[in-house]
Amino acid sequence: MQAFVVSLRLIRWENLLIIILLQYLLRYMVILPLLGGSGVTNLHFFLLVMAVVLVAASRYAIHAYHDEYDDTLRKRGQPLLFKRLKKIRALQAFWLFNGVAVLLAAYLAYQYQYLPLMAILVAVPVLIWLQAVRLRKFILASHILLTFLAAAVPLLVWLLEVRAFHLMELPPARCFFIAGPVVYAYAFFTAMATLLREVLKDLEDYRMDLRARNQSLPVLIGVGNARKISVFLVALILVGIAFAKLIIFGEDMLWLSAYLLVAVILPFLLVLFMLLRVPADPKYCQIQQIVKLAMITGVLSMLVLHVYLVNGVIC
Repeated sequence: MQAFVVSLRLIRWENLLIIILLQYLLRYMVILPLLGGSGVTNLHFFLLVMAVVLVAASRYAIHAYHDEYDDTLRKRGQPLLFKRLKKIRALQAFWLFNGVAVLLAAYLAYQYQYLPLMAILVAVPVLIWLQAVRLRKFILASHILLTFLAAAVPLLVWLLEVRAFHLMELPPARCFFIAGPVVYAYAFFTAMATLLREVLKDLEDYRMDLRARNQSLPVLIGVGNARKISVFLVALILVGIAFAKLIIFGEDMLWLSAYLLVAVILPFLLVLFMLLRVPADPKYCQIQQIVKLAMITGVLSMLVLHVYLVNGVIC
């Protein structure tokens, strides 16, 4: 039982649940109401979600394999993960997860005659391996890759739906051209919030990264400049939310506006306040948790948006 719990911690199960939630809500609450149907079967969509989740889990596994020294620094006084779970298990998990993901991607690529899907789900594990093995000290490379992966989570759902739509040779649905910008808005939000969390984690781990000679953002450009980048990312997220609400969703959705203000915008404003306050040193761990909560509430905004979509408010 203990080994199972450690295994779940190794692959960051809570982050994987967010990925599953995001993809399912995006398809059933946003894309299908806008398109009026789908050429992707429920089974095939499930296989796509599993492929994405397995690739994400493999990233956590390979980083766990290579982070024994960092864990020693960051978790002093606690039993090391690798005292309970040998490093070889993390390596086996990496290859197993990616092997299954590639097989699923190959099956979906064959079913929908869409090789780019397989290319993406093959290239990403290779990039993860190279970053974890060859560029492990260059944490910035990891952040760039993770930002790309975060954006790909919703985009892959949309790309497969569009491909299936074209294979069926159906005329564009009435709301087809609205669906794309909505998906892109959520992809932007997910990517920027993920990048923000990673920069905040770097700030929290600055001293450990300095001792381990990891080239994280605060180590490379200084803590002050890294905090400025965090502030910029928060501002970018807030501007993105405002743009999506006014330009894409429209001005007439009172309940969506209220939800976004209370559940998403206010938490990010709190993060902004905690980052800007001087001379107090921000509690980066707490800020990360607020950002994570705001990410989840941002994803759940699709439930509110769905009410407007089914009533034809947007298009």
